[in-house]
Amino acid sequence: MGKKSGAMDAAHRALAEIEAGELKQQLAELAESLSRKSSSDRAAIEKQLAAMTDALVKERKSESDDDRLTTKEVAAMLRKHTKTIEIWVRKKGLPCKHHGRNLIFRRGDVLRWQAQQER
Repeated sequence: MGKKSGAMDAAHRALAEIEAGELKQQLAELAESLSRKSSSDRAAIEKQLAAMTDALVKERKSESDDDRLTTKEVAAMLRKHTKTIEIWVRKKGLPCKHHGRNLIFRRGDVLRWQAQQER
């Protein structure tokens, strides 16, 4: 992956962090206002809180599971040489997709594979 795609990935991550930060701020404001509301208002606010919490959890899950990584990034994450990562793909079933000559990994798949290897 070139500099452009690396910059795009960084931009997407930064946008996700901003969106998650905004959700956290909205959650905090709703939680604070909850204590000052009537019981019928509380029920509506609790629904909003639940929906926003679900959105935040989904954002975090997709952020970590769907991050695309290069062989070099996986090697750094697992503290191994890139050749070791390539061998693990062939011999130990480390999940990845082939994109031309490059291997593309999903962070969640790598973490699940790693956990299975440690058992």
